[in-house]
Order: sequence, then C-alpha cells, then structure tokens
Amino acid sequence: MEDEGKRYYVIVFTDVTKRVEMQKRIENLLEYVKLLNSILRHDILNVLTVIGSYTELLEEKFDKKLLEKMKEATSKGVDLIKKIRELESSTDEILRPYDLKSVIEESAKGYDVEIFVEKNAVVYANDGIYSVFENLISNSVKHGGATRIHVKIEVSDMVHVIYKDNGAGIPESIKEKLFERGFSTAGSTGLGLFIVKKLMESFGGDIKVEKSGRDTEFILSFPFLSKT
Repeated sequence: MEDEGKRYYVIVFTDVTKRVEMQKRIENLLEYVKLLNSILRHDILNVLTVIGSYTELLEEKFDKKLLEKMKEATSKGVDLIKKIRELESSTDEILRPYDLKSVIEESAKGYDVEIFVEKNAVVYANDGIYSVFENLISNSVKHGGATRIHVKIEVSDMVHVIYKDNGAGIPESIKEKLFERGFSTAGSTGLGLFIVKKLMESFGGDIKVEKSGRDTEFILSFPFLSKT
C-alpha cells in the first residue's frame, strides 16, 4: 500500500494454536478408535475362538475341566469389554475438576482393603479417572495380595500422587513392561495398566513406577489445578 510516495506494509498474524490443538485431539481420537477396533477384532475374537473350541470338545465328551476353562474364557471376554469401555472414556475431550481424595476413596469401595489418603488436591480429568484408581487398587488386591494402600498427594509444578501398598510388590525384571498392552503375569487381559497409562496421558499427565520390589511406588502426575 502506498500513500504520497510512501510504501506501507500490513502484516497480519493468525493465531493457529487452537487449530493445532484441535488437530492433535483429532489425531489422538483416531488413535484410540484404531486401538479399540484392534482390541475388538483381535483380543475378543481370540476369546470367542477358545470358547468355540471348548464347546466342540464338550459335544464329544463332557469334561468338567473344559467347562471351567470356558467359564474362565467367558470371564476374560467380559473383562475385555469392560476395559474397552474404560478406554472409550478417555476420548471425552471435556475435562472437569475432580477432588482426588473423593475419587480414590470411591474407587476403593467394594475391595477388602484399608486405604489412607494423605492430603488432597483438585485436578482436571473426565470419568476415566475412576478407572485409573480402580485398576491400581484392583491390581494391588487381586495380584499383590495387599491389605493396606497408602496414597500421598503432593503439589508443586504438577499434582503428584504417590501410590504404594503392602502387597507382594513388582519384580525389577518386569518394571519396564508394566504399561505395555497385553502384558500380564496372572493370565488376565493385560489391559489394566495399559489403559491407566492412556487415560493419564489423555488428562495431560503421566504415570511411572518409581521403585520396584517390596517398595513399589506408582507416581501419577496431573497438571496442577488447586489444593483443597
């Protein structure tokens, strides 16, 4: 643009932050859809195939052991569907404030375990946050034989939840595999901690194993909101 021989330039800046964030959310959503589809097609198909094979054998000759195996396979299939529902909750983009202490205590209901939560904080998440702690507590009780769980909440640049129990602990040799899809030492679906990891990432946080052996600690980190 020129005026009386002088040239002027108009520079227009466009903030694409929201567009980039939306694109990232779409990419994450597509990743979850692919994952859910994979679990449905592969894992559940395997369970149904096993049940079908046992059914054919039972048609030839009744065997109580085969019937028990069918029950186990059916239970695993049901658990898979529950885990898929938990993973679906991570696609909810609307994050709301949650009182951590209330969530943890609510998640522990139904388990024969004593739980103590030290301090408190409020974090942004969706209902998948209940699945995070339900999975941790379930592992402590069912696989670790824990009777007591201690949770400490610390606030700095992030909200850190230090989770430990009095169970059998986690061997150093499997520490790096804990959050891999399908990894299990107890014949379960191997999706519990994998889903916990995915849910924490969807909240903008993370989870890691700080120690192993009898002194196993899970450290969950949430973006800081407020202390209560």
